[in-house]
Amino acid sequence: MKILIADDHALFRNGLRSFLLGIDLATLAIEAEDLDTALACLDEHQDIDLVLTDLSMPGMQGAQGVSCLVQKAAPAPVAVISASEESCMMREVIAAGAAGCISKAASPDVLLHALHVILAGGIYLPSRSLLVANEESGDTRLSARQMSILKLLAEGMSNKEVARELGVTEGTVKQHLIAIYACLGVNSRTRAIVTAQKMGLLD
Repeated sequence: MKILIADDHALFRNGLRSFLLGIDLATLAIEAEDLDTALACLDEHQDIDLVLTDLSMPGMQGAQGVSCLVQKAAPAPVAVISASEESCMMREVIAAGAAGCISKAASPDVLLHALHVILAGGIYLPSRSLLVANEESGDTRLSARQMSILKLLAEGMSNKEVARELGVTEGTVKQHLIAIYACLGVNSRTRAIVTAQKMGLLD
């Protein structure tokens, strides 16, 4: 597996590379210290399997930079690894196409779980941020559209397939997924489906 690590702190890049190589998740880790270098790496290495990027490195400009990476890296997923866990930031980067947001303070076990979720085609968000988002909105019920999306996910459909089935964009599906995760207090589609089944929502 080939993974691109984009972060302006060499120490963090080295640590993340060592972690990935240590668990055999990456057979080759490529590094970039800014957005332009990351985009150039994606041009040079068109077989990248995963992009892990900081949100505040030079040239990023937040979600705008994430969108550039998502378009260039497709179909490989792009995940943001950031020191920030603000729910508004996470909504923006997911809307820009990111497959997840991972805290730089995450434990090795949490990081590994997040990567597995993302590589399996899911969206990963920290549970704490989802609970904050849920408390801010005060909404604890799933809408009819969110229920439709949840049922299609339970059938094994990907985000792209769900979007096609419902006649919406993939970005819209991801936005609904954030709300679904927040409502159910989970941070992956697998947990959302299991929780919904336990609650009888998929009967």
